[in-house]
Amino acid sequence: MLMFAVALFFSLFGLAILSIPFWLLLTMPREGAQAPAEEPEGKPAPVAVSPSKFFADDRAPLVPVPASVLVSRIEDHVRLEQAAAKSFVESPTALLLHAPTASPLVN
Repeated sequence: MLMFAVALFFSLFGLAILSIPFWLLLTMPREGAQAPAEEPEGKPAPVAVSPSKFFADDRAPLVPVPASVLVSRIEDHVRLEQAAAKSFVESPTALLLHAPTASPLVN
């Protein structure tokens, strides 16, 4: 029982010692962080501008495209990819494996 108590004491002591650097790390001010500047009461707060989206630019006008056009483009893309896969299966070569696709939907 004494051995268990000693092991428990040293474990808790070690945990306390190791928690000090983590506590100091959490309480330290960050280098880039600054205290918020006080604004004069007469001025309104600046409006945050949202960043542009990943796939589309906010400033670009969106043109509605009929669903039938999208479906036909996707079907053409699938047909081209299936033909490329079939030609690779029939005669697999490194050239066919790394050949660019003919589909306009690929970057």
